[in-house]
Amino acid sequence: MNNLYIFLLVLLILFLLCQIRIGAKIEYKQEGLFVWVRAGMLEIPVFPVASKMKKKEKRTAKEKPPAEKKPKGGLLELALSFIPIVLDTVKKLRRKIRVDKLDMHLTAAAADPGDAALQYGRANALLGSLWQPIVTAFHVKDSHAGVSVDFEQTKPTIYLLASLSLTIGQALALVIIFGARALCVLIRTRNKSKKDIELRKAV
Repeated sequence: MNNLYIFLLVLLILFLLCQIRIGAKIEYKQEGLFVWVRAGMLEIPVFPVASKMKKKEKRTAKEKPPAEKKPKGGLLELALSFIPIVLDTVKKLRRKIRVDKLDMHLTAAAADPGDAALQYGRANALLGSLWQPIVTAFHVKDSHAGVSVDFEQTKPTIYLLASLSLTIGQALALVIIFGARALCVLIRTRNKSKKDIELRKAV
């Protein structure tokens, strides 16, 4: 009987912990995807792993490559492959997720002024198609969206910053479901990149 009480007590504690609201911060930029867990003013990085980030910083400091202009965001193609997964994953949780801050910026890439105007129009249309489902599905407190043109970039990019809060239970479900599907996308993208490199070398 005592074991039963202990088991029920553990279940109750776990249930209460899952009801506690925590925060998450997601940023997608040129360096890749970054995810933090927020607890009050504290932000804990969960992706990529901190040790890998430190090794990369040390290696970069030693090598000191020549300075060059980097794109302002991450590749748009990869980001677009994640959006359906994100929207589908949080579909059932959208009423309970609170988006505290949302910042999305698209940069069109074109060297020719004529092409730049065309790319700018397409980027605005794309931003609208991405922005509307998000602000409709969630309650967004602070938001900003914009489009610009970079004449030195070769591919369009996107910068995304989202800060949201939800319960621990919802967060665990989101990480498990989204993590599995996102991993499949990353593997397919990596395999495609390797094949493209091999094809270019063969040519």
